[in-house]
Amino acid sequence: MGMVVAVGTALSTQHMLHAPYVTWPEVSTAWHESLRLPGALAAGFSAFAAASIFTSRSPISLPIRPRLGGRAVATHIAGVAVWALIGHVLGMMPVTAYAVGSATWGHLRILDVLVSLAGLALVVASGFVAGVVIRSAKVAPPLVAIAALVIMQLPNNPLLRPLALLQPVQQWTTSDLKFVPNTAVSVFSFIFAVVGILAAVATADAVLCGLRRLGPAHIAWALAPLVLATVAFAWRPELYVDSGKRPQVCTSVHDVPVCLHEAHAKSLDTVAETVASLQSAGAEPLINSVTGESVSDVNTSRQGNAVISLNLTPDSPRLAAQTVPEQVAIQVSTAAAVPAGPCSSRQHHDLGALVRHRILTDAGYGHVADLFTSTFPDLSEAEQVLEEMSSAQFADFVAQRHETIVACQLTTQDVTEL
Repeated sequence: MGMVVAVGTALSTQHMLHAPYVTWPEVSTAWHESLRLPGALAAGFSAFAAASIFTSRSPISLPIRPRLGGRAVATHIAGVAVWALIGHVLGMMPVTAYAVGSATWGHLRILDVLVSLAGLALVVASGFVAGVVIRSAKVAPPLVAIAALVIMQLPNNPLLRPLALLQPVQQWTTSDLKFVPNTAVSVFSFIFAVVGILAAVATADAVLCGLRRLGPAHIAWALAPLVLATVAFAWRPELYVDSGKRPQVCTSVHDVPVCLHEAHAKSLDTVAETVASLQSAGAEPLINSVTGESVSDVNTSRQGNAVISLNLTPDSPRLAAQTVPEQVAIQVSTAAAVPAGPCSSRQHHDLGALVRHRILTDAGYGHVADLFTSTFPDLSEAEQVLEEMSSAQFADFVAQRHETIVACQLTTQDVTEL
């Protein structure tokens, strides 16, 4: 089972190995967020083990079974859990080792590792109890694995968000370095996992030994997770909080400051080169600053002040921007030519999009521009004029109209009268 869990974890994190580098916060989060697939596999294998050991046709059957006791049940669960934990640790080694060699800031968060390991052990224990109850080696594994997948997906529903406190997979996928896990939540999740494991042992013991040996301790351990679950739903805390730490690295490109979080220091030169290519394509008067979202006080770009986010491992190959330069080019050119707030009409917005398309094309990102820009039949004349301009003419046009462009007030007449 350990090998299966290791492969599941490795598959869940292998996309991170294709990034130019990884950050420690991303790797720390991956320790528990990657458990959806391996966790479901571990739960299924645990259910299979329990159903195989405690089937009615097993040598371990009545009247021998009542003599097992909680210690024997705990031994079986521990044996299965140890292999699952070893597998998960082995599966996380490649991306953790990659972070050791490529990350420029931060460290592995121990609480994230503890939550992942305790949470995986809880999943294994829960699967074992389900196997003891079902007692069918054919039915239990797929049923338990599917149930585990569904349960780990439930926190996506806002009403069920507190369930994230009760399992390792908390549905946290953002790469924004502004936020870190809430320490109180991590401690609560770890405590719940430990209590849940003990409750699983008590429950399995009660099921195997029958009601005759059901005592106050069994009832207390069975109720403990329910009490903690009630606390989680009543508490409903923020899972992630502002880190308060925003170390940054900066450079300047033709007097335009470019600043990123220190964790993205390896991307600073790439971002600066992309900004320089956009400036040479005529966008220089439109760009005032470029700031990484993780070190910015605002989350959205403001009229020439671009706030950018870097996704080192895009979720889908269908996204227009796959590389860091493409992401930066789109975000900076959009902040320069199509600002989010000031556009008072659809025509102003679309004309800004045409200017952005020309900037991206001249900067060497024509393939991205074509994917990112729609056609505008009502602006065919303005589009033709912009396409027929030479690079020097376009640069002069932007220099003359930069205030109008940044304010998103460009009109068809502004384009065609040149």
